[in-house]
Amino acid sequence: KLDGKTYASYAARFEGRIVQKMIQADGGAGDFKESTPPMLGIWNTLLAGNADATWVFRQWEGCEAELRGVDLNVFPVCDYGMPYAYAPCLCAHPEWLAREPETARRFLEATASGYAAASRDPSRAAETLVRLAKAENDGFEVDPELARRSAAFLQDKFIGSSGRWGLMEENVWDAYVRWLWDAGLLTTGAQSRHPDSGRTFSLDDLRAGKAGEKIPLESVPAVFTNEYLPR
Repeated sequence: KLDGKTYASYAARFEGRIVQKMIQADGGAGDFKESTPPMLGIWNTLLAGNADATWVFRQWEGCEAELRGVDLNVFPVCDYGMPYAYAPCLCAHPEWLAREPETARRFLEATASGYAAASRDPSRAAETLVRLAKAENDGFEVDPELARRSAAFLQDKFIGSSGRWGLMEENVWDAYVRWLWDAGLLTTGAQSRHPDSGRTFSLDDLRAGKAGEKIPLESVPAVFTNEYLPR
């Protein structure tokens, strides 16, 4: 249990409160310290023993932990009562989509093609990632073995259970938004490193329930579309 321990946070709007609800769903009190180290150093903060837990991506930090011989305790959010939705997501402004529908379709067609290729041949996808990361980022190097392990981990996840890349279902988003609302996380207050206790609050305030007024559920629609996906 994380009670009384330190969680290294990215300070995302719902992050600490989601972790708190996971702990409570497992019978804990949900009392922990939420630290905010530099974002790109959070994983190293955990490895150095300066935090007890953090949010990770299994396909990257999880694979890196295996390479380093680090035995992680993994707590998938869906195992603790939270119907997590889709991540990561591609976002576009509705006005841009209205102006450039064909551009959006071509972009998503190319993206879907890349995911399909990675699913067919994860080793080649890993090699491409390593090569392009170095070429496009002033010599930045991705560990080839880490890239291979990550691609292999994701091979059966690139496309999804529907068999169609990018397809989202309304009931999944509705369940996620409903959970956030039922858990009291959809509020008018936002997190800030310099809270004013009016519209902005500290991470500790948010977990303590000091987060402004609850937002009506009907005013928080799940906005998504499958319209521009390749057929």
